[in-house]
Amino acid sequence: MNNELIILTPKQRENILRDIWIVHDSRWFMNTVLAFGYEKAAELNHKVIKSFAKFEMKRLLKEIDYKGVTDIEDLKIIIALISDLTFPEGFKPEVRVSSSSSVTVNIKGCFVFDNVNKAGFKDVYSCTAYARCSTWFKVLELNGDAKTKGTSKTCNGECEIIFYLNK
Repeated sequence: MNNELIILTPKQRENILRDIWIVHDSRWFMNTVLAFGYEKAAELNHKVIKSFAKFEMKRLLKEIDYKGVTDIEDLKIIIALISDLTFPEGFKPEVRVSSSSSVTVNIKGCFVFDNVNKAGFKDVYSCTAYARCSTWFKVLELNGDAKTKGTSKTCNGECEIIFYLNK
């Protein structure tokens, strides 16, 4: 390093901070399991994810000066933005309008599933995708919900999340 000042690029900072968050999340869960048992850890994990999802969506909306969703394309843009912000580098789900009242997010190669599977929790892990996505929807104050297909027991790292607008 030769005592030279090193300045990270914004992308390097983003990647480091994202990696730190992912490691923090997994270590928190692992230590909660060890301290309280799996059932209590899963319950707390869902509560924490909902709380965090509320903050992350509110923070994004503040940054973009959000004025509301006026149509399904607006919803797609918001979901694509929050997905890009929260998922790790190299893990970008496909976000598309699937009908006049729904946006579908397709995930292949889920990093959470991979880590849960490696840790031996695949058959008992309670995926937090629904908790996170339905909380995003509530923050947007839209009439509708988010639904997920499959569970961590059956998904093999592939997931479909559908955001429905009620008309």
